Amino acid sequence: MTLIAEDLLLLLLDDRSGKPQTGHLEIALGGAVLVDLALQGLVEVATPGSSWRSAKLWTVPGARSEDRVLAGALGAVVENQAAQKLVLKVGKGLVEPLAERQRQRGVLDRREEKVLGLVTRTRWPSRDPSRKESIRRGLVVILVQGGQLHTGYVAMNTQM
Repeated sequence: MTLIAEDLLLLLLDDRSGKPQTGHLEIALGGAVLVDLALQGLVEVATPGSSWRSAKLWTVPGARSEDRVLAGALGAVVENQAAQKLVLKVGKGLVEPLAERQRQRGVLDRREEKVLGLVTRTRWPSRDPSRKESIRRGLVVILVQGGQLHTGYVAMNTQM
């Protein structure tokens, strides 16, 4: 199964250079992983308007995930912690493992380059743009044409 965060990463990387198109990539990925946790029923969310001023998350008793990224995020969830703080915590360091998963699937390439001859920087250019195009088509159906996901993201994910 592909995580929402993996697909979001593809959308936020430039196809040719592999450079992130936002300075807030880890925050976006952290939010996407929290959405994955919620969609899989591993965390519960109390939204603003309940007794909390901002959305709070907590793990469902006995929640576990075989997925390493989700398991790590699940371990970071502290009872009744604000989602806004968790996004930062969960997103830290996610680019590498998510991009590596896409590299293993043949979607991205890994390119390391030196900056000023001193610092090594990793870029993730596209090897196969078909996955990214499939994600974009799905978003157009949902956002522009009014299509719906009846069984959540997993259904869209498997049909593309």
